[in-house]
Amino acid sequence: LGAELPQLNTFVTLSPIPGLSKWADEAPEDPETLRQLAATYLAEAKRSNGAPMDPVARFHLGNGAELHMLHSNANSSEAGQKQSYGAMVNYLYDLSKFEERVDDYANDYTVTTSASVKALLKAAKRQKPTGPVAAE
Repeated sequence: LGAELPQLNTFVTLSPIPGLSKWADEAPEDPETLRQLAATYLAEAKRSNGAPMDPVARFHLGNGAELHMLHSNANSSEAGQKQSYGAMVNYLYDLSKFEERVDDYANDYTVTTSASVKALLKAAKRQKPTGPVAAE
């Protein structure tokens, strides 16, 4: 895409969150709580080696993306409802920060988050949405 449109330097995905419902204790009752739960899962739930639990998050973060935005009611398919209660996530690729983010992730599985995701995480800590933060 960059070769075809060289003026672009920022790219954003719309990605599934396949492990969210398995990780969560129960389905959230409202869209905002779902977004908070998804933010907590993607940013804080870790495998025993310290990598993010979610396989799609590992892929995008390992390739230099930022956990950018979360959306409730974004995937109405049966699989989307089963895997993530319909939530989806945007990963932002900013080429000016790409190498630094790849290195940070490779060194200690740093999950770079946007201001909007940080706000969701802060709200989640106040609301205490359900779901374990770490797993084997």
